[in-house]
Amino acid sequence: QNNQNCSMKIRILNLCLFHLSFTCVVPFHVPSSNRFPKTRRNSNFSKDFEASSQESTQTQQFIRNSDNPTEILNFVFENSKKCNQFNICAAIFKVAKISKISLLTQSESRLLQRLIKITSSKVAENKLTARQLSNLLVSLARLKYADPTLLSTISGEFLKKVHFAKSHEVVMVLWALSTLNIRDEKMFGVCVDSLRDRMEDLKLKEICTLCWALANSDHF
Repeated sequence: QNNQNCSMKIRILNLCLFHLSFTCVVPFHVPSSNRFPKTRRNSNFSKDFEASSQESTQTQQFIRNSDNPTEILNFVFENSKKCNQFNICAAIFKVAKISKISLLTQSESRLLQRLIKITSSKVAENKLTARQLSNLLVSLARLKYADPTLLSTISGEFLKKVHFAKSHEVVMVLWALSTLNIRDEKMFGVCVDSLRDRMEDLKLKEICTLCWALANSDHF
């Protein structure tokens, strides 16, 4: 039965790719620069965000339970000594999930910009797992935050950990990059190769998402 399900998913994938190859996909609009207010260049926001897993539990619970961007962002900065890289990624992911960038206030945008800056330093220090890197790319795609340097850094780190990532996490990375109109043949090639023997792990919705990402990025 598992073999039959796998074969069915592969047939569906091939069928979707066949139809999408004849479809003109309108690319997402990506702004030439991010919309967040600039912050001080010499500021170092990451030094306090080094809490242990136990110390960060309360922060994670608050982020999970809150649906208010201002509350989430303020709580993170007011409790920076009880936060770590996982809380930062969770906060960005939650804000991106519940808000559109055009609906954020100037204050929220400024705090979010600071948080993204902290996260970029954590990525450079190799402190994020494949799951956090995937969620971070999805968050940036939802926010239409197309910073080439940051996206390149995150993508490079994810490539190092792609074989430790779950199948749906790889798919969402491809979706995020395609949404932001990032054309990285190496990135797409490695990610697709990592999925070849794991197609049975994907749900139908994830297969459709994968098809869209490949078609939108002209990667076949």
